[in-house]
Amino acid sequence: MEQDGGVQRAYSAEIKLDAAFADTGVWVKHYYDFVGRSYTAMARRMSHTSMHRGELWRQVDADGVITLTTNANFNESYSVVDMDRDSVIDWTGPDWISKSVSVSPVH
Repeated sequence: MEQDGGVQRAYSAEIKLDAAFADTGVWVKHYYDFVGRSYTAMARRMSHTSMHRGELWRQVDADGVITLTTNANFNESYSVVDMDRDSVIDWTGPDWISKSVSVSPVH
């Protein structure tokens, strides 16, 4: 039992082990309602992050997938899945690039 939203809930946890049966820090937890139905799942994946000037710019998850982040200016930012894992944003290459734009209304 574990508290979830102020209520004690039953849960199950799946923990990924390495070849030596040591805990890798990667897990999935399922919470169950009062009749035993799974209603939510949470996951944790170990990752390594790199910061530059207080901003996240590189994250490597447990599977070795690299995500790069950059802020072009105050209104635009890019999130990149580094498909070739070279830690370089390939603007015309294989990387998956998402652009976010913030727009402020003018008063």
